[in-house]
Amino acid sequence: MMALAREDLLEESTILCGAGVTEWAACVDGPIEIGDADAIIQAVSKSRSPLRSDMRMQSIVTSTGGNGIRAHVRKHDDALIIAACAVAQYATDLLGGPVAYPDLGLIDYLLGQTGYISIKPVETEVYSTFVDMGISTSDSTQPANATLIYDLHSDSWHGD
Repeated sequence: MMALAREDLLEESTILCGAGVTEWAACVDGPIEIGDADAIIQAVSKSRSPLRSDMRMQSIVTSTGGNGIRAHVRKHDDALIIAACAVAQYATDLLGGPVAYPDLGLIDYLLGQTGYISIKPVETEVYSTFVDMGISTSDSTQPANATLIYDLHSDSWHGD
């Protein structure tokens, strides 16, 4: 939600959320009438390409059964921000305290390989001064082929 509700979008956008088998949150340009919202809700719940449900929809993040998130975006920068938020949130949950977002250039490098980033919990290690996070850039079934390192002392991220 934080990535969808950026300050630069709040004045001109509407955030819609839905729950059910798939939970989702979407950012739509401009105000939405109730009939449009109902149509978007129906289309999103049945679609593999939820951005097609409304041309004004700029981004949507979905989660099914707690197995991670999937983001559909029209702008590459939105993908970078959503992925950076997800990585930082994962590290925050691991460490029990707030963590800085990784640099968007680092996320761009990872996403640029295939368009996918999957954090591998089994390949993530927490040490006294850093977190070594295994990342797969193919899909969630493949082992990590990249690493993100979060340095606790400098509150910064590094890649391999």
